[in-house]
Parts: sequence; C-alpha cells; structure tokens
Amino acid sequence: MNVAAVPVFFDDVTRHYAKIFAELPVKTRTELEAFVCWIREHPVLKSLLGENALPLWWHESIFKEFQKSHTCQDLTLRTLRVLGDHKRLHVLQDILTVLNEAQCASTTVYWHTAQLFSQSDVLAFEKILSDAFGKPIVVVQKEQPDLLMGGVLLWNDSMIDLSLSSLFSNLYTEIDHVFTCS
Repeated sequence: MNVAAVPVFFDDVTRHYAKIFAELPVKTRTELEAFVCWIREHPVLKSLLGENALPLWWHESIFKEFQKSHTCQDLTLRTLRVLGDHKRLHVLQDILTVLNEAQCASTTVYWHTAQLFSQSDVLAFEKILSDAFGKPIVVVQKEQPDLLMGGVLLWNDSMIDLSLSSLFSNLYTEIDHVFTCS
C-alpha cells in the first residue's frame, strides 16, 4: 500500500473529460449526477462498471435499467455510451467532482500536521497547491501531534496521508504479514 497514493481524479484524462463536460448543458450534467447516485444504490452494477473486460453490450443493459426509473435526454445517453466505450464509466463520479471543483472560485485544503507551519510556509504551500490545482487554494492547518511528522491533506472527498505514524503503521503491518506468512 502506498502511503501517499494519488487520488483517481488527478489523472489528466479525467481532468480532460471534466473540461469537456463543462460544455454540456446543465440538465445533462444533472442527469449524469443522477446516474452516479443510482449506480451507488446498486453495488453490483457499480463493481461491474470498474471491470475493463466488461463487454460493451453490458453497459447498454445498465443504461436501459437506469432509464426504467429515470428519464434522460439523448445527449446524456450518448455521453454515457462514450464513457463506456472508452472504459471510463467507473470514474464518472470523479469527473463530475473535478467539474464541480473547477466551477468553485477556490478550494479549501485541510492540513492536519504534527507541527504547525509558519505563516510564510503556509503561503508557500498554498502557492504549490494552487499551481497543482490550477486555481486558488486556501490551507487551513490543524495541529495533531500524534502524527509524529508529516501530515494529512484533506479536501472534498480526497485524502493524501503523508504522516510518519501511518508509514510506521503500514511498515508494521507488512512486517507482521511477512512473519505470519513465513
């Protein structure tokens, strides 16, 4: 397990889709969000969307099932089909998250750290994150000494754990696994 795994929506392709989705009518985006909510209610279907080997006709079956309880425009179905054809349906939620974030003026990132940064360090950190996100970032820090060193970044529904305590915990788990499996 990587301690600082990069969330899926950092993927450049997903960001590219979000830029394209910004051009879609609001009604279509609303219907796509309804599809994401509907998929969440059906865990089996959600797991199928993540399968790369899933035949394309399965997607069509899923769309037809969705249409039984939801009305949607032809443009929404075409958008879903394009994502399905490119094996990107499983990241639709991430695409919509990026799109919603892009429409906000700024993003607040919560930095839980073992030791608080100075104000000048926070400003430099905000600059680095702003360059990465492509928009203004506001960093709110909270001191958590039990993290030992490093910290945890939280924003929206994403987290990057860079804390030493998590690294030690992961290392302990791996060592324990090696000795128990030997």
